[in-house]
Amino acid sequence: ALALVGRVVGYHRFNGIVLWEWASGDAFWALVLSKGALSIVSAVQTPIDSVDIGGATPPVPLPDELANLQSAALTFVLELSSPAVALSMERGTESVPITFWNILLCTRRSDLAQGAMSCGLPRLLVSAAARAGPAYAPGLVTFLVSLLQPELSLTDLGSPSHASRAMVKEAQSTASALAAHLRPVADALWQQLAEVPPAFGEYLPSQFLHECADLASFVPPPATLLPLLVEGCAAKLADTSALAALCVLMGNASLPPSPVGMLEKALSELGQDERAEIGARLDGWRSQPTGVQPWLDFLRGLGAVPT
Repeated sequence: ALALVGRVVGYHRFNGIVLWEWASGDAFWALVLSKGALSIVSAVQTPIDSVDIGGATPPVPLPDELANLQSAALTFVLELSSPAVALSMERGTESVPITFWNILLCTRRSDLAQGAMSCGLPRLLVSAAARAGPAYAPGLVTFLVSLLQPELSLTDLGSPSHASRAMVKEAQSTASALAAHLRPVADALWQQLAEVPPAFGEYLPSQFLHECADLASFVPPPATLLPLLVEGCAAKLADTSALAALCVLMGNASLPPSPVGMLEKALSELGQDERAEIGARLDGWRSQPTGVQPWLDFLRGLGAVPT
């Protein structure tokens, strides 16, 4: 079915908005269709022309443009949680308050998270992104963090009410369930995320480390991979935003500062104003990181952050 749509609209124009509209804004249906395309990668171990689904049923023919279909499927499924896609079908709402959009986006993302768990997508998505290479990993972490909604608060949804509190509670419950689905593949997920900084170098997307830091509070990374990730960020170790994100990432992974760490060395070589800026970023981190206090103490020990 997706191959037919891709042929009609052209794979170069087949994106998340097209899929979302074609699925009539149904999160589960959009994700099931995407999973169907991506799962062929797992079924096909050698180049063959069809997948045998068993019994007396004839083999299912595969589209000639399977590689294009799978690439498109991975790209557009990672776009589904973006406001541009999730809210693309809304009409006649130009004058509504921003809280209305926040409520809609929160609901759509919770629906996507529920749909992803219901159709068993998280594990497949991690493996599909790993096969596709580091270029897809920033989109993967953006998608996962947007479904986990770590920065969601009551103030985003308007005046506190029973309905808004229930919505936040439901979103948090869904995020906890999604995190549980992701933890069994944490090693594979963080392995591919650790490969992103050296692959992108100075062109590393600015939001990537911020989102990795938030992801770590739900799906802690293996401690052995964090030095590799920090080393890969060598081109960003003079950037206060990147350094603050790395501190939160370490804190959410329950790793305190080390006397010989590369991140700690970079922090100690900064000027007082820059260290103070990092401290302010840690204090103002919206998702309330759990283990950041040792890193604030480390900065204060350098004489950078007011107590």
